Amino acid sequence: MPREVQSSNDRSFKAARLHSVRQTADALATSQRTIWRLLGQGELEKVQVGRSVRITSESLDAFIARGGAK
Repeated sequence: MPREVQSSNDRSFKAARLHSVRQTADALATSQRTIWRLLGQGELEKVQVGRSVRITSESLDAFIARGGAK
């Protein structure tokens, strides 16, 4: 039975851009410690990649759009 293979042209797939804690701190002009605090409070959404923590562009954009902390 043949397998169904999704085309790389499938527009429903959107790759998430992931940022390190340092990159996120630089983007928000704040410290890495503040980013860790925001992650702990649930203000930013983290993605675990192995032992690394990354922040999605969507989470960062949403944080900026609402003017920072809730």
